[in-house]
Amino acid sequence: MKNTRPEEKYDTENDQGCETAEAPQEKKGSTKKYLFSGAFLLVLMAVTFYVIFRDTSIQDIWELLKNVRLPFVYAGILSMLAYITVQGLIIGLAAKCIRVKLRLTEMLQYSFIGFFYSGITPSSTGGQPMQVYHMCRDRLSPSKTTLVMFITNSTYQLAVVVIGLLARFFKINYIAG
Repeated sequence: MKNTRPEEKYDTENDQGCETAEAPQEKKGSTKKYLFSGAFLLVLMAVTFYVIFRDTSIQDIWELLKNVRLPFVYAGILSMLAYITVQGLIIGLAAKCIRVKLRLTEMLQYSFIGFFYSGITPSSTGGQPMQVYHMCRDRLSPSKTTLVMFITNSTYQLAVVVIGLLARFFKINYIAG
C-alpha cells in the first residue's frame, strides 16, 4: 500500500529506486536571535560600504550611475541567472546519474549556494565545500554528495578543455588578439 504522508517525497527511496533527500528538520529560532542577526548584518553592510566608498564622493557615484548602459546591466544579470540555472541542472543530472533525485528548487538552491560562497571566499574556494555541506545537511549521504560534486566539476573542466581545443582548431584569436 502506498504511503500518502506529505513527507513521502523525502523517503530514502522512491518508486524509481532513486535516493531522495529527507525532509529538513524545522528549526525553531527565537525572535531575539533573528533581530540580533539582522542588526549584525546591517552593521556589517555599513562598515563594508564605508570601507569601499570612503574615498569616493556621492557625486562621483551618481555620475557613474547616470552613465551606465542598462542593456549591458540586464545582459549581465541574465547571464548570471542562466549560469546558475544551467549549473543547477548539471547538479541535478549528476545526481540522477547516481540515482539521487533532486527537485528543481534544490538544484537551484545548491547552485546559488556555490555561486555565493565562491564569490565571498578567497580564490573562489568556498563554493563546492558549502554545496557539499548543504547537501549533507539535507540528508544526502556524504559519499553521494561528493560524487555529485566530482561529476559536476569534471563536466565543467571537460567543457573548458573542449572549448579551448575548438578555439585552437578554428584559430580563434579573440583572447590573444
